[in-house]
Amino acid sequence: MSNLNFKTPSRRSGQTMIALLVVVVIMIGLTLAFLGSRRGADGEMKPSIAKASIDRSQEVLLQSNVGQIQQFIGMYKSDNDGKPPADLAEVKRASKFPLEMFVNPVDQQPLDYDAAAGTMIVKPYEGMSAMIAKMNANPTRSTDQAGAPPVASAPGAPVPAAPPAMAPGTGPGGVRMPAIPNSGSAPADDSQ
Repeated sequence: MSNLNFKTPSRRSGQTMIALLVVVVIMIGLTLAFLGSRRGADGEMKPSIAKASIDRSQEVLLQSNVGQIQQFIGMYKSDNDGKPPADLAEVKRASKFPLEMFVNPVDQQPLDYDAAAGTMIVKPYEGMSAMIAKMNANPTRSTDQAGAPPVASAPGAPVPAAPPAMAPGTGPGGVRMPAIPNSGSAPADDSQ
């Protein structure tokens, strides 16, 4: 009979398997801790810090995508005598942007297009941040403070009032501005 040399499972391979399982359990626990929700001081459930940062990055991506599409629409209008694209299909075809740009990354819903105004519309969604709501509320502004182009508000939304006009010779906050010599403007009357 031949001497068969079978290797018996060593104790070392069993310890390696246990160590691997322990590491997997720890990784699952950490993932749940970082991505799970937590209870705030007021008792309300809040997303974890990691989940909140993921949500914020998706909203920044949404703002960037809408801004790029709005810039394209502006260029399209300047090339076509001020006429915006007729519909969203024409925007997609002419811009050659990837189709993912026309989908809201937060809720995976498609963006809308107002052909009359030539603006993109973000449909309201649960947890919409003030930044995105502000984009929807100011369709008439050319850019917001972050420099992103406007997004038209949903139909039926209130239109914000125009800012008051400044009197000649005044600056922001009603501060009187001095006349600049040789600027072509009439000299200011200092008798007031």
